[in-house]
Amino acid sequence: MKAIAAEALGGPEVLQLTEVETPQPAPGMVLIKVEAAALNYADVMMRAGVYPGGPQPPFVPGLEVAGTVAEGPRQGERVMALTWAGGYAEYALANENAVWPIPEGMSSAEAAGFLVANLTAYFALWMADLKPDERVLIHAAAGGVGTAAVQLAHEMGAEIFATSSSEEKLKRIKALGAEHGINYAQSDFAAEVRRLTHDEGVDIVLEMIGGEVFERSLELLRNLGRMVLYGRVSGEGRMIDPAVLLTNSLGLHGLYLGGLVADADLMKMAMDDLREYVRRKKLRVMVGKHFTLAEAAEAHRFLESRQSFGKIVLTL
Repeated sequence: MKAIAAEALGGPEVLQLTEVETPQPAPGMVLIKVEAAALNYADVMMRAGVYPGGPQPPFVPGLEVAGTVAEGPRQGERVMALTWAGGYAEYALANENAVWPIPEGMSSAEAAGFLVANLTAYFALWMADLKPDERVLIHAAAGGVGTAAVQLAHEMGAEIFATSSSEEKLKRIKALGAEHGINYAQSDFAAEVRRLTHDEGVDIVLEMIGGEVFERSLELLRNLGRMVLYGRVSGEGRMIDPAVLLTNSLGLHGLYLGGLVADADLMKMAMDDLREYVRRKKLRVMVGKHFTLAEAAEAHRFLESRQSFGKIVLTL
């Protein structure tokens, strides 16, 4: 079968279209004939060799796909699945408990980009215990998780402060329900949040950048505020002074979606709620750009350029 393999660790040029053996499903696994595979920034980090515990080359990247079950339980059903690796290919394996039916009316491209973004956004807001009328700051709001989080937080009644790098992106983010758009390329995001809130700050921050953005976002939380960390794309870490958390009774949560998938009850809760949002047309997968499988390297370059909006999808 055709697949994209990272032949070495490095830049997008290490991604090569190649022929590999079609994987065979072991017990508890299903084989999916892939129609679309979505990109995630974790794919970029794995390719570059900076993802903690990431695979060693050669490997086929790709965390999530949509297609038809070719072998295993539910054969013939159109599904979306978390693969964790191997998604950039004509066929991919997934664990039975990480496969869900595609909602009615959803395209393969939308379904491929549904799971990682929406489950991450859902669990981030669930862990933060978002209440109506609370203020939430969503960083990288034009990304897959960001666009999902804006829609979900809007439906939950939050006042949303969203950051992005261009006015065009912010216009689209506001159309999804964000009241306040902050162009971090043109202004200091922390100063803008303080100005917009009359120096009161926010109740919740969804953060995936790390480094200075993490530090300055933590300072924006008001009494009983909560921050949820779901990534660190800058690669920069920071030490946390416990006194900062104690002074304002703050909560700090870490979120790794891969560690939650094995909890069947938790996943059922999330997927039931997300499907209901989709059914009511309150949640859409924002697919910003399509590439073919052979264009995977170009797709990675586009993702890293920060020009993208929503999800980037490879179609087969």
